Amino acid sequence: MVAMCQFKMPEKLKIGGKNLDDETIRGIIEKIVDSLKSGKAELYKVESFCDIESQSEVENEAKKEPATFVEIILILDEKQIQDYKIYDALITDKALQCFRDDENYISRYWINGNQEHIGFETEF
Repeated sequence: MVAMCQFKMPEKLKIGGKNLDDETIRGIIEKIVDSLKSGKAELYKVESFCDIESQSEVENEAKKEPATFVEIILILDEKQIQDYKIYDALITDKALQCFRDDENYISRYWINGNQEHIGFETEF
C-alpha cells in the first residue's frame, strides 16, 4: 500500500524563500537524513492514501513548539501502516533508503504558524 509517512524534526530548516535548486535540495535532504540517523527526527504519523485526514489536525499542531514536518511517500503493508509505532525503525530505515537511493524532489512546502511542512515526491 502507498502511505504518507510524516517525520517531526525539532528544528526548523528555514527553507522559505530559498532557491530550491538541485544543490539546495541535496543539502536539505542531507540535514533530514542526519536527523533521521541521529534519532532527532521521530516518526510522527503514517496514513494510507485511502485514509489521509484533513489538515485540521495539522492546524492544531501549529500552536505548539517550532518544528519541521517532513512527509515522504513509502510503500508499506497494511500492518505496518496500522501499527506504525511498532514498526518505527523499519519505516525510518525505508525513508533513509529512499532519500539515499531514489530521486526526490520537494513537491509541497508551507508554513503553518511556527512550523514548516515539507513534502517530498519520489521517483521510484
